[in-house]
Amino acid sequence: MKVMVIGSGIVGASAVYRLANKKIEVLLLEQQGNAKAAGAGIVCPWISRVEDKNWYEIEKNAEYYPELMS
Repeated sequence: MKVMVIGSGIVGASAVYRLANKKIEVLLLEQQGNAKAAGAGIVCPWISRVEDKNWYEIEKNAEYYPELMS
């Protein structure tokens, strides 16, 4: 199986990590843009308010985030 993940944010990076650990071939696509440069690594997967409950269900399960950061 081959999988393409678009975006290396919290959800994308977690998906790539999980798939790679299962020995699945993964292609990660990322576009450099102003948002990435402006964020400079300050993105946090844990938020203070929930605007979209469905997105929050995905986002809150980024259990690999601390390991990816190290």
